[in-house]
Amino acid sequence: MKLLSARLFPAALALGLVSICPAQVIFAVVNSGTFLGGANSLSPGVAASIFGMNLAVAGNNLVVTLGGANCDIFFQSPGQLNIGFPINAPVGPSSVIVSHDGGISAPFGVTVDAYAPGLFRLFNPPPDPPALGLFLSGNTLIRATNPANTGDTLDSFGTGLGATSLIPPFATLKPTSVSVGGQAAVVLSSVGFTGPPIGGVQGYRTRFIVPVGLAPGNHSVTWTIEGITSPALVPTSVGFQPLTLPIGCRDITSQVTVSPVGPLILNRGRATYQQRVQVKTLAASSFVQATLLLVNLTPGVALSNAASGVCPPSTPTPNTELTFGAPGTFQTANETLLFAAPNANIQYGVRVLAP
Repeated sequence: MKLLSARLFPAALALGLVSICPAQVIFAVVNSGTFLGGANSLSPGVAASIFGMNLAVAGNNLVVTLGGANCDIFFQSPGQLNIGFPINAPVGPSSVIVSHDGGISAPFGVTVDAYAPGLFRLFNPPPDPPALGLFLSGNTLIRATNPANTGDTLDSFGTGLGATSLIPPFATLKPTSVSVGGQAAVVLSSVGFTGPPIGGVQGYRTRFIVPVGLAPGNHSVTWTIEGITSPALVPTSVGFQPLTLPIGCRDITSQVTVSPVGPLILNRGRATYQQRVQVKTLAASSFVQATLLLVNLTPGVALSNAASGVCPPSTPTPNTELTFGAPGTFQTANETLLFAAPNANIQYGVRVLAP
């Protein structure tokens, strides 16, 4: 074949006889939560990742279709695209096509299943586990250095839960169950969303309560919808690993009584209110130290003698340290709470955490 001379190349390019843009090539289309393909990895509305070559060029007219219908595009680079399948995509065999700058990829065959649950995760170095799930306690990120505690209410994020209602809060049409460390969690809600904290990727938020029977450590987490469970193992830089939730302490609220000792007293000199409380175990135990959390404290009231205990809360909550007597039946810990408050209208709930 004869090569074009440098003098003739611009004219040939203008006439469309040559192209500086190599063909788009798709290597794989996977679930953006699990990074796995195959059965139950892609579904209507799923966040998907496309891997290949020449998938995008800055400033190009990029279009991605699934069975001829346009997909949302959330991220683009030459080697990877993050997209959202249409929520009304039909179930069954289909194909993905990427086109830009007049070039078009070969159709890449995929199967769209009804559901494809997969949890989003973080990609952090140690001490975080290799497949740390994306969990929030309030607005606080759960990590190895800020673990959840049993009894906490957490938000988990992922994709592949199918269609939702058309009105807020966009609840999933079918119930989602959550398993933590093999134990069923109480699920409070499961809704679809777009926008933060996933940076615009279409996904779902499932809110659940961490089962109280779990020991401290890293525990696997899965979603299940209509009998389809998210993968037990996901690929990481150190091989396939379970997607995990770090748990720090146990909620022992049901194993103790928390009672006020005497009335609420005004300390006039310090403009604080004082309340003595007694925490007593209901059965023989080995608790030595624990943390008393004050939840739903009256707005405008602060705990003046708050101190970070042996079991810090996963989201900012007033707390103080408890020290029990010798192990045995009816161990007792006494604590004095000092409140900075405008008046004696002070109300709060309690949780007790122990290692």
